Amino acid sequence: MYQLRPTIHILRTADSGYADARQKDGTREEFSRDKLLSGIRVACAKRPISAADIERIAGEIEAELQRLGQEEVRSRVVGDLTIRKLKELDLVAYIRYAIVYLRLDDLSEIRGEIDRLLTDQSDLSI
Repeated sequence: MYQLRPTIHILRTADSGYADARQKDGTREEFSRDKLLSGIRVACAKRPISAADIERIAGEIEAELQRLGQEEVRSRVVGDLTIRKLKELDLVAYIRYAIVYLRLDDLSEIRGEIDRLLTDQSDLSI
């Protein structure tokens, strides 16, 4: 199974939606749409993906977080939403993001994820 990064909670404020992120150790870091966009852009670099699609994905992720209506949201929720959106958009961008997010540390883990994608694709075409 995959090992995920430390838990971060996104705290909501009444006025703006998101204030900051709280890590497991209690430290806080401001939630940033720019940081979310940056991660998506890195995954999508040199792929046939428009800036509008990247902005749309970030907006959909933020909207989904707001729809949850929770005071705190684990960073895993943000990462899971991001990876799901990238999987729907572009499988190469998905793999790039998955390598970091799912901490795929060696080629066999990366190959395993690619094999799962190929199996899923072949199952859909049957």
